[in-house]
Amino acid sequence: MLPTADFGYSPCSAISSTPSTASRPVPSVNASSIEGLTRKRCDAASDRQLRFASLAAASDELARLAEAKELVSSAAWGWGQTLDHCAQSIEFRCVPMERLGLELAGERFDGVWSNFGAINCVPKLDAVVADLAALLEPGAPLAWVVLGKDVPWEWAWFLSRGNARKAFRRRQRGGAVWRGMRIVYPTPAELTRTLAPYFAPTSCRSLGFVLPPSYASGWLERRPRLLAALTHVERAAQQCQPLAALSDHYVFEARRADD
Repeated sequence: MLPTADFGYSPCSAISSTPSTASRPVPSVNASSIEGLTRKRCDAASDRQLRFASLAAASDELARLAEAKELVSSAAWGWGQTLDHCAQSIEFRCVPMERLGLELAGERFDGVWSNFGAINCVPKLDAVVADLAALLEPGAPLAWVVLGKDVPWEWAWFLSRGNARKAFRRRQRGGAVWRGMRIVYPTPAELTRTLAPYFAPTSCRSLGFVLPPSYASGWLERRPRLLAALTHVERAAQQCQPLAALSDHYVFEARRADD
């Protein structure tokens, strides 16, 4: 069991064709008339060939659409079966992170996952860590996506707009206030100390070291070549663990230490 802290298509086609006319006797005409009539008949023959070619292309397209429809229907059936199985085997609960130890006392879980900054909203993270340690089996994985403290992209973005306060908001003592909540920004080193001695870190990867935060991504989306180049660099940066401390988010993984 995994507790989480983050907490058909029916193708239609209309194809029309003109019935061919019956052959008629050719009256006596001069050479220029015969040449003109021959040209018209050749044009008519070419037109029929084009219609036949269009009909063949439409038939191929319909076959492809029918095949795609069958694949989609099969996938939908498979997902339906999977969802039915999940509904029978997974229990969902909505529990504040600060009350996990109380609400789930006595239960044991195989891992814990938190996505995109939920952990940053916990005022006393050390207490949550102790509660999670009591709920997890030894060796159970922990995977958190955490908002970082030092973000050069954010500094450059807001300083270029004359907003130093917002540029360094994550470095404020005690964190920053957002929508009535106090958000804290632990560095990877600080998070490692908070998780000890219950969890041993296994990896830490950057997420948003080169690519900008979402509020600054609009201009980059209009430059696909630059976006592709930065994405390549971003993936390479994930192999360098120290860069996680300079990213918008970072992916922190650890394992429950043996009791």
